[in-house]
Amino acid sequence: MQVIFYIILNAIFLCQSFIQILRSASKGDIPAQLVTEMLMLSIPNMSILMIPLTVYLGILVAHARLGADSEFVVMKSLGVTPFSILKGAFILGVFTAVVALFNSLYLVPKAQAKQETLLQDARENSSYFAINSGQIIRFGNNRLIAYIDDVNDEKSNKVSSKKDLRKMENVYLFMPQTSRQKRPTTIGYAEKGYVTQDEDNIMWLVLEDGTFYIGPNEKNKYTKMDYDEYRTQLADNSQDQNEIKINAVPTSELLTMSGPVATAELQWRLCVALAIPILTLIVVPLANVRPRQGKFAKFLPALMIYGSFFLLMVSLKHLISKGIFPAFPGLYILIFAYFVLFAVPLNMTETKWYKKYQLQKIRKQSDKSKEIKN
Repeated sequence: MQVIFYIILNAIFLCQSFIQILRSASKGDIPAQLVTEMLMLSIPNMSILMIPLTVYLGILVAHARLGADSEFVVMKSLGVTPFSILKGAFILGVFTAVVALFNSLYLVPKAQAKQETLLQDARENSSYFAINSGQIIRFGNNRLIAYIDDVNDEKSNKVSSKKDLRKMENVYLFMPQTSRQKRPTTIGYAEKGYVTQDEDNIMWLVLEDGTFYIGPNEKNKYTKMDYDEYRTQLADNSQDQNEIKINAVPTSELLTMSGPVATAELQWRLCVALAIPILTLIVVPLANVRPRQGKFAKFLPALMIYGSFFLLMVSLKHLISKGIFPAFPGLYILIFAYFVLFAVPLNMTETKWYKKYQLQKIRKQSDKSKEIKN
């Protein structure tokens, strides 16, 4: 049941991720050649939430079906105790937690680092640019937007670098105003152009025989500038190219790092796995329904508990990374709180102590009712 839920949910969210990657590829943020590989590398990251959800839903559906069909009644008559049922589900939760821990500690940072490497190579490799006739292309994080009227296979005569693409003709340009560079809006035209890469793997857009119109200025006029050759660097040097996201840092390096961001990421990787046994202890009693209640009687409260847990985890992780919430107890306090507030009370109903307490309570109420009648 858990495997079936994992396949179904992964397929649904994989389609959503596929649409997002295709949208990025259409904008030019991701090369079209990397769509499939980027999609496959997103599976471990999706599995962070899919693995706990599938084991939670699997136990909820399976136990609810057994309860609605009176199978639990038969099992209890054969000597199967509620503790044995809880123990079996807990063992499954622990095994799933080990798989989730391997995924979050090893597979996710490895996949994220691979994605960063692919995107970095794409930024440094001009062959990833798919330039076609009649296409609008965004270069250098939208610093320059170009419409290319015609592309042919003839190479430019002025290419002196290692790599180049097909020659472009009739290139129309738009460079929006940026506050960082304090450059006015520029529009222009070039008869020829090509993208090239020099010996230092820096990518350049080279335009030949064109005109720029810069402005408007304070007098609402444009400045015209003709040129024989114009070069602009396409790589964005505003960020360190060696810098990678925190979720791509290997866990071994993350353990040596300090700071709220690293602490929040490390606790997140651990707690998404540690939460599975606790959620298992919560969902087993919630899934125990009576035959007349129906198997979907407790689905809503069970899903609300699961949803609130992970929403609070995401929010708490954000607060820890910002330094607003203390790193200790950090995310661990959420696991402890759900264990005390939900797991323990829900499982107390099947203990001998609780049944004895309920029996004494019924007897006291019966004695009071008799006294009132007398």
